[in-house]
Amino acid sequence: MNNTVYFCRVPNEVEPPAGLPRPLGKATEHQSFFAFESTRENDPLFGIVPAHIASTAAGWRDRQRSLVSACSTSSRSTRKRAAELLQRLGVTAVIEVLSGETKDRGRVPAQLRSKIESLRRNKAGEAVNIVQTLVNMVKICDKIYVSVQEVVKKVKNELEEERRRDAQYMETYGNSMWRSMCCSASEVQQYHSIQVAIGKYEEDLQRELVEPFGQAKIAWMKT
Repeated sequence: MNNTVYFCRVPNEVEPPAGLPRPLGKATEHQSFFAFESTRENDPLFGIVPAHIASTAAGWRDRQRSLVSACSTSSRSTRKRAAELLQRLGVTAVIEVLSGETKDRGRVPAQLRSKIESLRRNKAGEAVNIVQTLVNMVKICDKIYVSVQEVVKKVKNELEEERRRDAQYMETYGNSMWRSMCCSASEVQQYHSIQVAIGKYEEDLQRELVEPFGQAKIAWMKT
């Protein structure tokens, strides 16, 4: 049996290794630990590391190697993905322009410039005045809104005229006689359907047309 004990000088800053079946303990400084005489001739097993220690050390090295490899792979993948996203968003070009690290200092980044230029061209390749186009769209929406309001107003006027005639006939012939001939508009299903349709139409018109283009006009006036 090999009873040889091996010592080595380990700095105090080094943390104890993890994963061992039992702790190695704290080494005690002693003069003989640093100055000793080799007795290799008297010990045939001198310098041989026990199998369980070698196995533990090899396993620890494999785990550390795998951990380092996984971290390196993850960092490379993350760095590549971040670079792709920054490039796609034009952040890299913006930083280069603002920092003046390129010869194109003060110029709009290429991706942003191409996007703006594409918006300034129609399908035929002709130049488009963006501001004038927005103004024309707002004017068209105003015309649509006025036309729709005229139609809604016309329907409401017809309903009001019907209600006025109903009140006039009821006053002329009396409530009992007139109601025996013609029921009240509030009791007719079509009347309620028309009122609901008008309300929903006005609500949709306000949400889809008035509010968006009202905000667009405010933004345009600020510019």
